[in-house]
Amino acid sequence: MTRGVCYVPGIELSATPPVSIGNTVIDVQSRIVVIQGDRVEFTSKEFDLLCFFAKYPNWALTRGQILDSVWDDSPAATYHAVENTILEQTT
Repeated sequence: MTRGVCYVPGIELSATPPVSIGNTVIDVQSRIVVIQGDRVEFTSKEFDLLCFFAKYPNWALTRGQILDSVWDDSPAATYHAVENTILEQTT
């Protein structure tokens, strides 16, 4: 994966300014996330998932759509991987 690019197939966000959603700022170029003024570290896949959700706010996305878009053809691509990654960020 190229640093500074949000890797979600078909979505190129690297040339965009930081994305602000509520109290969260996503700087796609530097792969930095700031929530309520505090920098928050994410794994590469968590960051890609966050970018995907930011690209489609307020959408009801299926596990299949998330899996196909964020995990692509990765050997780790399972519905379980999607659920675990999301669960880790909500607890």
